[in-house]
Amino acid sequence: MLTKLRNKLSGLIDLTAKPFLIINAEPSAITMLSLITALLALLAAIYLRNGYVVVLLILISGYLDVIDGYVARKLGKVSKVGSFLDSTIDKLNEVLFTCSAIILGLNPLLMAIFLGTSLVVSYERAKAESLGMKVEGVGIMERAERILALSVIILMYELDMYVLATYLLIITIVLIIITLVHRLLAIVFMIRGLGS
Repeated sequence: MLTKLRNKLSGLIDLTAKPFLIINAEPSAITMLSLITALLALLAAIYLRNGYVVVLLILISGYLDVIDGYVARKLGKVSKVGSFLDSTIDKLNEVLFTCSAIILGLNPLLMAIFLGTSLVVSYERAKAESLGMKVEGVGIMERAERILALSVIILMYELDMYVLATYLLIITIVLIIITLVHRLLAIVFMIRGLGS
């Protein structure tokens, strides 16, 4: 859903990405920086037990995930290796975010379901794209929405709003499952439309 807003926010993205464009940054280096930031979020959860710091690092990591592809396109550095690395690091980051949330006290079972369904949604997109189909923007809980939802949930937990945080986590999981089914049906219809 937020993916559809990227065109409207392109000016803001261009502004914040300008330092990377000026220094001719390697997109893969930005991707790796997002991984390092996600690792720092995990370390902050383990050693600081501070949800505010964890959320800040999660949001920075998510921002870097948006910027790496943007920089690659702007600088003409789009590559298959970069695409593969970006997709792989995205999944690893989601695992690290989930582990951070569990360490901070969120329900392990619910977080496992959150992670599992999130990875399936991501896989659906990757598989569809490998078959030549575009499903970006299909479903209400894409990666950006999941990161924002998890950030809000962690903040609520940090503010001792445990019950509300748990309810929001359950609602988020339900929405992710709806997205999973939505994408599944959309991809099946696309494949049938191609006559395969």
